[in-house]
Amino acid sequence: MPERVRTARFSLGVAGYMSLASAALFLFIFISGLAAAGRGNGTFQLVRHMLPGTMTLVLFFVSAVLGLACFIAASKINRRQPSARLAGLALGILLLPLFPFGTVPGAFVVSGLAGREAGQWFGAGRAARGSSGGSL
Repeated sequence: MPERVRTARFSLGVAGYMSLASAALFLFIFISGLAAAGRGNGTFQLVRHMLPGTMTLVLFFVSAVLGLACFIAASKINRRQPSARLAGLALGILLLPLFPFGTVPGAFVVSGLAGREAGQWFGAGRAARGSSGGSL
């Protein structure tokens, strides 16, 4: 595996861990908000906390899905699947605007998977699979 592809795979793993950590933080904030709203006096408190609570829950799900997608893409890169290159590039581009913690891994992913080495490495994997597996 070329060094730049290895770095991209590692960066996807780091981004996956950071996304899952963010998801855990959002879930904690959501549960804490529910507990704080429950101590209020009635319906007004629940309605007042509904929008921030809903947004926190949405951020939890987005972070969790992004983290899992990063882990799946890193696993596919490790198995040299050609679809992993496109998925990794898409995830890298999605990570770029997530300043400051997504920008650096996103840049490493895009630069590692957009280069010529990555194209040759994924192309060689496709050719090797095509010649070794016979069809009827």
